[in-house]
Amino acid sequence: MTNRLTLVVTTCEKFKDMWVNQAKAIENFWPNHPKCIFITDKGSPEFKNITFLECEGNYSDRLRNGLKEIESEYILLSMDDYLLKSKIDDDKLNRLLDLISNQDAGYCKIHYARYGKVVDRKNKIKSLPLNVPYEVSLLPGIWKKECLIKVLGENKNPWQTEVSLTSSANNAEVKCINFYDRSFFKYVDIVRKGCYLRKAYKYLKANGYYVSDRKVLSRKQSFFHGLKSSFAYVLPYKVRKTLVKIFKIKSYSNSNL
Repeated sequence: MTNRLTLVVTTCEKFKDMWVNQAKAIENFWPNHPKCIFITDKGSPEFKNITFLECEGNYSDRLRNGLKEIESEYILLSMDDYLLKSKIDDDKLNRLLDLISNQDAGYCKIHYARYGKVVDRKNKIKSLPLNVPYEVSLLPGIWKKECLIKVLGENKNPWQTEVSLTSSANNAEVKCINFYDRSFFKYVDIVRKGCYLRKAYKYLKANGYYVSDRKVLSRKQSFFHGLKSSFAYVLPYKVRKTLVKIFKIKSYSNSNL
């Protein structure tokens, strides 16, 4: 596998029940994976072909300090509760890294983006608009390491970090693109609000993964989570922005909507 890229998974001791499943999924679905580093606040267990890097501070500080220890030009950034569920095509990844380099992009979103202008239909590349919140996010994506370091704030938790990424990328003039090939990096979202998502819990059980004593979201919580996600996807950005103002919805992202 290419040495241009390092797979970085951000985590913390409170989510150590995710580690064994992450290691298993990476080994199963990406056997020829590049160097893999888990950046955490505490803990250094031994897993095959995975290095744990303990860093102090809040999420953004830990990630920045960890990145400074990495030599590769590019980072595939993910989080401990995003579990790979299909094979990674190494040839496709190498072609994508070439495309990112040719586009002089600092960030590449690797799941489908609703917004953006297609700039290369053959290779499924869009430009990302940086006036819409969460277009740049902590969902799995490929970063030029120096650009990721540049946009990380100081002393921010994951939610504060994510909501600031798009505006920070815009201010830093980081070119952001989207690789909208839905088959490239498939994963299962495992946890929400500290609890197993119901579908994810069933997936873990059905596929022989470790299941801890972590609580499972109730049916009521799952219903409202699904409803909120559906509205967020279906409603145009300007409508969402208006509704936030009308109903005075409080969240980290309000100041950026």
